[in-house]
Amino acid sequence: AGERTGNERGATLIELMVAMVAALLTVAAMMGVFSVGQRLYRTQEQVSDTQQNVRVSVDAIARDLRMANFGPCGATVSSFGGAIQLLPITHVNGAGAAPDQVAIMYADGNTEVGVDKQMPSESAAMFVTDDTPFKVDDIVIVTDCAHSDVLQITNINIVGGDKSFVHNAVAGSLNQTASLSWSYGPGSKVYKVNCIRYRIDAATAELRRETGGSVCQTPGAAVAPAVGNPVVLAGNVEGLELAYGLDTNGADADGNGCNDGDGTIDAWINTFVPATQACQVSQVRAVRVNVLARTGTPQKDFSYPA
Repeated sequence: AGERTGNERGATLIELMVAMVAALLTVAAMMGVFSVGQRLYRTQEQVSDTQQNVRVSVDAIARDLRMANFGPCGATVSSFGGAIQLLPITHVNGAGAAPDQVAIMYADGNTEVGVDKQMPSESAAMFVTDDTPFKVDDIVIVTDCAHSDVLQITNINIVGGDKSFVHNAVAGSLNQTASLSWSYGPGSKVYKVNCIRYRIDAATAELRRETGGSVCQTPGAAVAPAVGNPVVLAGNVEGLELAYGLDTNGADADGNGCNDGDGTIDAWINTFVPATQACQVSQVRAVRVNVLARTGTPQKDFSYPA
């Protein structure tokens, strides 16, 4: 056995316990800092995702709003006659804290097809070169750039190689009459009208982009019907608000009964007056879009106001 000198000594039990406690406290402090950092990282990640979803949603709404009222031959959706009269923007102002919804309509230049046979009368079926971009209930514009009509397709007939759009005034359709303002023939073009609605689904808190003929049929419905397959732009969305900047000064240069403005926004409104809505829509020069969203996981110890 070895010999022990006088100044050699081991650690006592108390010293070991003190060292262990100090080490545990150090580890606990480090774990606390790590946990806070990890929680902040997760929170910031959720905030970033939410901001990105809101940004994408606002961009989509803005893109469609810029297209509102576009039509072929330099005309506008609201200036067309025929079986249907459309408003390019239909706004539903949410009561109290309820979110708004907006329906937007414009001609889709990517769906252009030609008329390949002369219509024997204004109420006859319209023969087209291709029916692929269209389906029953779609709203379409037909024009030869001298005459134009808006109508709803109530049936598509395919006999041999001939394809034709029927536009009868049947129950459930938007067609007030089967007769158009003109019998169209070769050289005329047909375009689908994009009918798009943005709204928040109350049950799922999803901001949705809905498309289809039924949007045109009930653009201002407080409770939206089932519309095709809606695209979910963002989840956990609590508010959607739109305000419209109107240019109401100036003369009526185009003779549509509305002041055409002088290039300056004179008033902001958050709802259209039914009696003057057509004029107000034509006077819109800017739109403010506000989307209110929250993260998917509520922050601990934070209470959301009622």
